Amino acid sequence: MEGRHSWRETTFHRPTFCDACHGFIWGMFKQGFTCRRCGLKVHGECRRFKGVTYCKHSVKKLVEGIASASNLAVQTEPGK
Repeated sequence: MEGRHSWRETTFHRPTFCDACHGFIWGMFKQGFTCRRCGLKVHGECRRFKGVTYCKHSVKKLVEGIASASNLAVQTEPGK
């Protein structure tokens, strides 16, 4: 789905804090998740937190695509 994070389960090799709740991400292996697009790091429980619903990178790409399409439409209108 456009604008959503692309999560991958991650093993962090150094102390890491959750970008959603700012709590320490505990564990030895596969402690949390990282977005492939924007790099956001979160606990498994925090993936569904409202504040991290939309990926800034994906939304930016979506907006750029819409802007590009609307610019093309304006440029290709007859008489302009």
